Amino acid sequence: MGISAIIEWDRHAFLWVNHNWGFTGLDEFMMLVSNEKSWLAFGLLFFVFCWFYKNTRLTHILWVAGVTISITDLLCFRLIKPFLHRLRPCYQMDMVRLLENSCGSNYGFPSNHAANSMAVIIVVLCLTRNWKWGWLLMLPFIVGISRVYVGVHYPLDVLFGFVVGGGVALLVSSLFIWKQSEILRFLSRVRRQKAQ
Repeated sequence: MGISAIIEWDRHAFLWVNHNWGFTGLDEFMMLVSNEKSWLAFGLLFFVFCWFYKNTRLTHILWVAGVTISITDLLCFRLIKPFLHRLRPCYQMDMVRLLENSCGSNYGFPSNHAANSMAVIIVVLCLTRNWKWGWLLMLPFIVGISRVYVGVHYPLDVLFGFVVGGGVALLVSSLFIWKQSEILRFLSRVRRQKAQ
């Protein structure tokens, strides 16, 4: 299968999701899932929960997830997107059912939403080391589908975002697990110095 066949498949898959799945109730749900403000509110609630209950393990997850999202976002938005220049479907196709107010930045490959959502869940799974939370992997897939559904990403944008986010999360989580005691000692020193 050549590049042109893959791109053609991607366009057809995009149109299938963007056009054939649409109905009013699902539109509202997908826009909510796709809206980064919804996820920011959830992250803020999680931060308050960690702070209020002084749960060290959850706080570690929160900080590692924050570092991971920063790296993933930088990698996708500042390096890969400007290098590959793949336009979003809403800039390339006339028949897009665009549900958001705007199409977003010019380039869509890879999807930052997909990368960041996968990164967070992989961090949670790695740091809890408990695969009973594996069902959480549904969340990035719902986010990814929502990005295609609302008309701002092709399916391959989302799939590659999952790969980037998951890869960065595995690296950062592994580094944290490997060097956890040194990292925590360093942070403890920084806190003591700030207190003085």
